[in-house]
Amino acid sequence: PFHHILSCLFIDLQMLFGAGDRLAFENIQALTLLYSSLCLTVGYGVLKKMKCSDTCMVLAMALLTFHPGMIYMLSTLLTFTCFYFALCWIEHKSLKNLILIALSLGFGMITKLNVAVMAFPLAAVFLMHFVKECKAGRVWKSIREFAIFGVLTAGIGLSWVIRNLVFYNTNPGVPILPPES
Repeated sequence: PFHHILSCLFIDLQMLFGAGDRLAFENIQALTLLYSSLCLTVGYGVLKKMKCSDTCMVLAMALLTFHPGMIYMLSTLLTFTCFYFALCWIEHKSLKNLILIALSLGFGMITKLNVAVMAFPLAAVFLMHFVKECKAGRVWKSIREFAIFGVLTAGIGLSWVIRNLVFYNTNPGVPILPPES
């Protein structure tokens, strides 16, 4: 639903400035252009942060540019953003970086659920950090920060499911047609 929400806001913004219905709907393509451009920018930032060689950089950017899977631009962008902020958090363990990871993971999950696969490597990195913090006696600070991360990620990631449950009494998951359908 995140792409649909952004599309709706984009259409409303265009109509506010006098665009007609047909033009406003046609211009939704500009959002996917924005997503793909930002994917390349964030992907480049990830590769720079990982200190890739020039050859590796060229090959990786070619893959990012021409891979057919890039059709899912917004979810790919949010996956890359999550990965980038995770690398930032590994370098500098701040609450700001943790919140940025949570936002990109949460919004990624309501864009396309497969962004949630980022949770597994993040959990491993967070667990290693938590063990180190436990040994150093800074358990409560880590618990507080990870609780903030969990509330943000779950709150955003489950917002669509909760909305549909509250307003439409719709259970999460793939709907199954009844036999009489």
